Amino acid sequence: MTVINTNVGAITARTYATNSSTSIEDNLKKLSSGRRVTSGSDDAAGLAVAYKMETLLRSTNMAIQNASNGVSLIQTAGSGMNKVNSMLVRIREVSVQMANGIYTDKDRANAQAEVTLLKEEIDKISENLQFNQVYLLDGSYEQSFRTGASNNESFGLSIISQRTEELGKESGLKVFGTKVNSSAHSESIEALEMSVVDASFIELETTQLGAGFQTFLANNPSAAIELSGDDAALFNVNQNGTIESGQISFNSQNSSANKFELIVTAKTNSNQYTNKITLTLNENKTSQVVKSSTSNITAAESASLTFRAVNSSNASDGQLSFALQSFVDADNNQGEFSISGGVDASLFTVDSNTGVVSTSIDYETPTDQNNDRIYELQLKYTTSSGDEFLEFVNLEITDAQEEVVNYQLPGTPPLIVPSRFDLQIDGKTINSAALAATPAVSYAEIASALNAANANLNSPARANFRASGTGIEAVFENSAGNVDSSLTSNHLTISQRLETSTAFLNAATGIDATAATKTYTGLNGAVNIAKTGDLFTYDFDGTIITASVGQGQQPGEYSIADLAQDLNTANSALGSPQAVVFSVTGDDLVATRSLTGGFLASRLGNITFNGQTLSSASTSSDGVSARDRIVTLDVGSGPWGYSMGGGDKPEIIIDGQKYVGAALPTGSHTELATSLNNVLNSIGISVTYAANDLRFTITGVPAATSNSIDFSRLDLWASPATASIGITRTDADSTVSFNGASNNSASGRDNSATGNNTDSAITNLLARDKAVQLTSHAIGAHSKINFEDNFTLSLSAQDFSIQMKTFMEANPFGTLSLKGADLDNFKIDKFDGTIRSTAAFKANPKNSYDIEVVYTAKNGKFFSNELVLTRDPLQNIVNDSVADVDISTSEGATTAITILDRAINQMAAQEAEMGAAQNRLEHAIDYLAMASLNTAASKSRIVDADFAYVSSELAKNQILNQASTSMLAQANSSKQMLMQLLR
Repeated sequence: MTVINTNVGAITARTYATNSSTSIEDNLKKLSSGRRVTSGSDDAAGLAVAYKMETLLRSTNMAIQNASNGVSLIQTAGSGMNKVNSMLVRIREVSVQMANGIYTDKDRANAQAEVTLLKEEIDKISENLQFNQVYLLDGSYEQSFRTGASNNESFGLSIISQRTEELGKESGLKVFGTKVNSSAHSESIEALEMSVVDASFIELETTQLGAGFQTFLANNPSAAIELSGDDAALFNVNQNGTIESGQISFNSQNSSANKFELIVTAKTNSNQYTNKITLTLNENKTSQVVKSSTSNITAAESASLTFRAVNSSNASDGQLSFALQSFVDADNNQGEFSISGGVDASLFTVDSNTGVVSTSIDYETPTDQNNDRIYELQLKYTTSSGDEFLEFVNLEITDAQEEVVNYQLPGTPPLIVPSRFDLQIDGKTINSAALAATPAVSYAEIASALNAANANLNSPARANFRASGTGIEAVFENSAGNVDSSLTSNHLTISQRLETSTAFLNAATGIDATAATKTYTGLNGAVNIAKTGDLFTYDFDGTIITASVGQGQQPGEYSIADLAQDLNTANSALGSPQAVVFSVTGDDLVATRSLTGGFLASRLGNITFNGQTLSSASTSSDGVSARDRIVTLDVGSGPWGYSMGGGDKPEIIIDGQKYVGAALPTGSHTELATSLNNVLNSIGISVTYAANDLRFTITGVPAATSNSIDFSRLDLWASPATASIGITRTDADSTVSFNGASNNSASGRDNSATGNNTDSAITNLLARDKAVQLTSHAIGAHSKINFEDNFTLSLSAQDFSIQMKTFMEANPFGTLSLKGADLDNFKIDKFDGTIRSTAAFKANPKNSYDIEVVYTAKNGKFFSNELVLTRDPLQNIVNDSVADVDISTSEGATTAITILDRAINQMAAQEAEMGAAQNRLEHAIDYLAMASLNTAASKSRIVDADFAYVSSELAKNQILNQASTSMLAQANSSKQMLMQLLR
């Protein structure tokens, strides 16, 4: 069928022409790129493999470069080590030279000058040699070389320190890192943002601070809280830990002035916690009514002074202004009273419900701030709605009359012997110290002694003592209230010391005498043949006492007496002579040990002659241990002999403890002994009297205890004399018990006429507001590190606190920096955190350093680690390094050779290790080069084009394209031929 609507031939020809054109384009792309796989559509699996091979190939080539760089680093380090080794060899050469005996100390000093310069050059090389700014010989190099494409293909290399202070040490050279003896870390720095409304007083309570801070205080309730920071001077902290300020106010013109920086630190002896606070002060937009007035009131001194601010129920007994009264009445007395300020506010308390103010004030000893007996305070009343009234109170104190008790002493001072005074008053017993009559005792001294004794009581009597023309006065001011007869019913007594004795004597015999003796018989055989140089030894409780026969002695000239004398002399020459004495009894040698407290005779040992134990007979005996000790006191003269009387009391001091005997009935010596015996029997001491002596016998106690008892003094006090008494009342009961105050303002309670009443004043200022916490997060830690290093310090990031390391891992790619008081002593690698000491650290060593490591992340967050670095004292420092080499003496040169041998061996071992590492790297380069070649070939087989094949494909596709194009032209022209039939 012949049709013209659908040219099937043309469509077919076009389709094949398109296919051949597409194939030609694909062939041209492969030939022009040289690649068989140019996209995933060519060979998806092959492309994936090719990508992995490309990764491996490029990583392998980089590993080759790494290994090559490692070889260069080792060669660089080796060049420095070769030079150091050369200088060590030279120093050893000079040391060997100076160890010879032909040189003078001047020659050696000249040689030491060369050694010193060589050591300095070694230190310069070790501390400064770098490869790509990496220090190689200072002991800090401890790194790994990556010699392959995987994580497992690496090995490490440590290069020992080449510094002279470490070369040659017997303990070996220290590589990177300081020995940390102990460390303690705590997450203890929080950053807080807080907010508070403008007020007359700002409060930051501990419950508003960070959670960690609160926990620290709970665990350390006695921690001290300190303030610091830029704005610390504007704040203070009270005993409860509340931080407050009355010095800041909202600045509507400058918003930046409303932010305050404050650091709060809680400290114990061993730890601390810190809150760094940014406090924002906000404008107070609520209207609070604050009214004020001033009242001047007067009251007499009193221990229980009170006054009412406003009227009580059904009474007009308020003392402050009518303005305050009206304000409280308008609130139906539903608010609260408080003491809000004033220079003397701490002296007053107020009942928050009734407004009764209480205090205790003495006219004679004013305690007001201005010392004018006018006490200033601010009384505040706050309504339930927050409105306030401030009453400024000026309280003037007047003197109240007093009650005086007068004691008339028997006789008139000056007293002629030491005296003491006893007074029972106000339910208390006051005993003064003894006053010596040197040259006299005045009434004023007696009053002072009573006041001092009264002050030492746990609860002193309510009186003050003073001298008067006739004796001593006890003054009861109105602080005691009415003075009734019970306060003054007892009398002041005076006791005078008749005699004091301190000359106690130990009994001459029978005082814990324990003796042990050992008699050595049959020694004549050895003594008779003894001659010059022969040795006798005596074993005393493990100590050998050696006696040598003196010069010129011939056999037969040496005697037992000579042996005893020589043993005594040898014993005396010992550093700690032994408790033994040698003597002679007939032809026998006697060893005697005398001591107290018992003894074992077997500890008196044997005698040898020229090392051979003498087989002599011996006898031993122990003395008798008497456990009694007798102390005597002569009481046959002075008052002890003739002036004791009835009522006198003895007082004896033993081991610092005073014992008081009963009063003597008539005053005899026998009564004195009986009185002392009765009081001392309880402590194992009996007292008897005979022949003008008091005998104190200590029985049944260990010798060591009895010997330690100290009889210090025996006093005899005459029976006390009683003072007469008189009471002078110079006051009225109503005055003494006064506890009120009177308003003496110009117009009384109606003080509006004075101009002080600002009843209509309104302000936006709150009286007090508490800050609130907005945000809180940890920003730092405290660390304490004790290190052992005498010359340098090297710490890594691993020495930081766990919190610091955790933050760094969570916020990578940050930088580190140093701050702190001792910043100049250290430097830090800002990327890996390595801390090294600087020259200042070595030049001016300290025992403790304070620095702060700050890590700043890319996102702007930061974390700080405050470090307290404490140098532990070095123990057993040994001068065994090259730095200690000193050949200025022959001995020093000899020692130097040993040190240098160790150093050269250490260097040789290190160079061997580095040579092995270099060989390993070179082998790795060879292996990696072959692996790279094979990987490249494998990748080529996957992705590279076969030019011969693709070229033939291109020729075929070009022919097909030409044929399909020609056929398309013919298909189109065939339809034109059909159109000719219609003409």
